Amino acid sequence: SAGEEKQQARTEPEADTPENDWDTPKDADILPDNADTPPDEADAAKNDALTPQDGADTAPDEAGTADAVNTEAADTTADEKKEVKSAHIIWIGDSLTQGSLGDMDDNLEHAPYVRLQKLCADRGDVVEGFGYYAYVTSDIFWKYDEFYPNGDPEDPENVYVLWVGSNDFALSPDPLSAVPGVTAQIDKFVGGGIDKYIVLSHLPRAETVNGGIYSDINAALKEKYGERFLDITSCAPYPDGFQSDQVHLTQKSYNRVADAVYDKLIRMGYI
Repeated sequence: SAGEEKQQARTEPEADTPENDWDTPKDADILPDNADTPPDEADAAKNDALTPQDGADTAPDEAGTADAVNTEAADTTADEKKEVKSAHIIWIGDSLTQGSLGDMDDNLEHAPYVRLQKLCADRGDVVEGFGYYAYVTSDIFWKYDEFYPNGDPEDPENVYVLWVGSNDFALSPDPLSAVPGVTAQIDKFVGGGIDKYIVLSHLPRAETVNGGIYSDINAALKEKYGERFLDITSCAPYPDGFQSDQVHLTQKSYNRVADAVYDKLIRMGYI
């Protein structure tokens, strides 16, 4: 059976308002009258002294205007820093996204996206998770598109964490041959204009650990998705980072995956 839950956490971000530390323009220096200056040149010297030269400080009658401009610029900077756009992050996958402990329950309190919600709470980001137990990639995207309750299921403004393919690889007699089918489904999903997404690596579960097949799968995924690919194999060392079924993860491993995803989204500039 497939489990499906949604978790949301949103906190309006706060930003400190910087104080206005602009220097107030100083009055221009006024040259003293020169007693030796001939009468017809004295007035000209005085007028020159009252005109700010290149590199000189702002003249007295311009100080108020400069002050207003500087204050307005400082206020604009403060407003820009206050405006922090929160992200809408959607994590899509199978039972690993559910946080399954291998018992076919939802186990949502263990889900990696729940930890991501907590990591993003101070930023005001919204994090949703959709994990479907035992589903292959094509069925994952079909069910997500069919039942997503919050507007456009493929919104280019959203950030997507895609952790798919595990069951495709495990069920295939030749796991590596399943890679093109998985990537085709990913490309179809993001093909409508989604640009902000990452693809998580395959983990060395029981069916793909022998002979390092998972490493070949991840090499193919990395070649395909480049900087959008995130290798999380170190987050769940085999077998200690897994449940006794050697498929699902321990809570520590799920937390590590969430931490790695959070760091990756920041590095990518998505959040």
